[in-house]
Amino acid sequence: MGPGPLQTLALLAAVHLLSAISPGPNVLLVIRSAARERRLGFLAAAGLLPAGLLWAVAGLTGTGALLRAAPRAALALQVGCGAYLCWLGLSMLRDSLRGARARAEPPPPAASIVRVAFVTNLTNPKSLAYFTSVFTATGVVHLPVRWQVAAVLMLPLLSLGWYSSLALAASSAAAGQLLRERLHWLDRVAGVAMIGFGVRLLAGG
Repeated sequence: MGPGPLQTLALLAAVHLLSAISPGPNVLLVIRSAARERRLGFLAAAGLLPAGLLWAVAGLTGTGALLRAAPRAALALQVGCGAYLCWLGLSMLRDSLRGARARAEPPPPAASIVRVAFVTNLTNPKSLAYFTSVFTATGVVHLPVRWQVAAVLMLPLLSLGWYSSLALAASSAAAGQLLRERLHWLDRVAGVAMIGFGVRLLAGG
């Protein structure tokens, strides 16, 4: 007799948390935002949520198979996502070169932070392969529909909890002060990393 629905969801949650913790564009964006202001970090975390929900739904409903059947559409998605990440990385590098002038400017509006976070999370076509494989490997695809719905809702909410905790830690008194003092270096590291993620997508890696 195989594991029950609760055991399956617990396994899925553990696997997903390990994936969310690993460094990537989302982690960099949340830390960079929270280093400026705690509120911005929470907004970035919130902006990641709807894109994560879209990827989870797509992964469970077999959208990956549709993209494999339309390689040109998959290639266009990959190129578009890679180009956006490169543009975002260049923007961060530009901010790092502006230094004190950029830090003296008022923070961007909430809608802008949420939009950037949403698009950043949406620009990783590998998320589709991840969600498709993790739902299959953990057995979620064999659960009744109500449990599948619970799984789709659970994963973005787990990510939200992790990214919110990250924003809280990055904006704490000690860490926040340290990051703000080295904000231009944080922007440079994040910018180079974003460009690296984008180039890897453009190269088909």
